[in-house]
Amino acid sequence: MINFRADGGNAYLDSTAVLLASDRTLKRLLGLFGARVRLRARQSIRREDTVADPGDPPHSHGDDLLKEGIRYDVDMIGRRVIIGPIRLPGKIGDAPLSLEAGGESEAYQWFWQGSGAGRQRQKKLVRTVVRAHAFMVPALNRELEGLDKLWARSIR
Repeated sequence: MINFRADGGNAYLDSTAVLLASDRTLKRLLGLFGARVRLRARQSIRREDTVADPGDPPHSHGDDLLKEGIRYDVDMIGRRVIIGPIRLPGKIGDAPLSLEAGGESEAYQWFWQGSGAGRQRQKKLVRTVVRAHAFMVPALNRELEGLDKLWARSIR
């Protein structure tokens, strides 16, 4: 609550209450914006068995790890919201980052070694080139278009 008092021509505004109210509003708006960007990014990732064309959002192949791994967090110390995919559990490399911008990532390649009864399945680490499949930047840009309306509705 904001306290405003006038004493014989002197006006007094409780600045602590104003700052607390603005911080609460900022935290709510940053959280709402982060949730909207995350939702739009998750909706852009379609579940299909095919590989997405370069430049299109990536496809999810069954387990939805990428789609479910998009998170957001409000940092009130820095007065910002951090939105993006987490590192995939049990995976190596930075596949989500490589998907966004394109580039190199690491992956395991499985192969059989030996012959006959002594044949064993082995894996080796290989570097792969990932084509760009942006999904976070387009989601952010689409939500930035409506950010002014979000802020306008917040001031009461």
